[in-house]
Amino acid sequence: MFGRFTRFITGGIAENNNVQAFHSAVFIGYFLIIAVAALGFFTFFNLFINNNYRLAAIDGTFAAFSIYILWHLRRHKNIRRASMLFIGMLFSILVLFFLVSKPESAAFVWVYCFIIAAFLIYGKNIGLLLTLAFCGIVFAYYYSVIGSKITELAFTNLVASAAVIVLFLRFYETSRSAIFDKLQTTLQQLQDSHTELESKSVTDPLTKIYNRAKAYDLLTNAIHNQERYGTPFSIIFLDIDGFKAINDERGHDIGDDILVKYARLLNDNARKTDAVFRWGGEEFMVLCPNTDLHKAGMLAENLRKLFRHETLGNLPLPTASYGIAQHQPDEDIAAIVKRADIAMYTAKRAGGDRIEPLQSET
Repeated sequence: MFGRFTRFITGGIAENNNVQAFHSAVFIGYFLIIAVAALGFFTFFNLFINNNYRLAAIDGTFAAFSIYILWHLRRHKNIRRASMLFIGMLFSILVLFFLVSKPESAAFVWVYCFIIAAFLIYGKNIGLLLTLAFCGIVFAYYYSVIGSKITELAFTNLVASAAVIVLFLRFYETSRSAIFDKLQTTLQQLQDSHTELESKSVTDPLTKIYNRAKAYDLLTNAIHNQERYGTPFSIIFLDIDGFKAINDERGHDIGDDILVKYARLLNDNARKTDAVFRWGGEEFMVLCPNTDLHKAGMLAENLRKLFRHETLGNLPLPTASYGIAQHQPDEDIAAIVKRADIAMYTAKRAGGDRIEPLQSET
């Protein structure tokens, strides 16, 4: 419940994006909730019980402004602006409180509220500057008003107690900032590691293109899009001709170089909307969204001509056999892959370096 309320008052600002910003947003949000409740109570009290309409108007204005800051924080998630509005409002409330309070009252102790808020929101440096400016103004005013009614020792104790709180908060903020910085670094490292692991899980380690697992994900999306929007898609299967013999005669290093070059050329020459995968071994697949069988055949022909004129070192790059298939209604991934695979092996048995479209089961 506490977590849900925190997300509500901060507008869903993510903690893992910036720990310091989240901390400030939580503090501002909870303080504003308390301020709205307290100022609302005093507005009612001064309006209907104390009959002090001036104070009621002031309390009501600040209560409304607190609601506005909370709304601004939740809607725009601009913590910097919300912090400025909040500190400005707190400064104004306390100054007015000191002005309307009796000189001999204990209103001065509320200065500590500003000190704590300044440090918790702005940290050890800006918080210290705001505190020194605010305390300088308040101390000067307070001493000028009640200087004749308070001993130097009493006033020194007031200043000393404020100084102790400032020193304590600065030490606290220094320690907390170091912990937050370390936590932020750790969170970033975890996020980078997650991104790297996610990339490796869908990337072929040799060719650096998508692997079969990613192919299944994108094929599933393509089938859903066709079922929902009627968007056609086709796939191109290709198998490098004579690859086993190349591995046996020229070595696996040359075979790896051929696979890497095929992957690079496929990636560079496929359309921007297409996706290229290493299906396994010397087999590759191209997913062609919004593409019927005829257009897929044209793309396969362009790729076939490209590979025929490519070289690897001083030797020509081996050709490939191509099988294409357009997805049919109510067809799952296994069915369209099987049809493209059959078409590809038909092309290979016919001598290779050719394209075989297959529109239905044979």
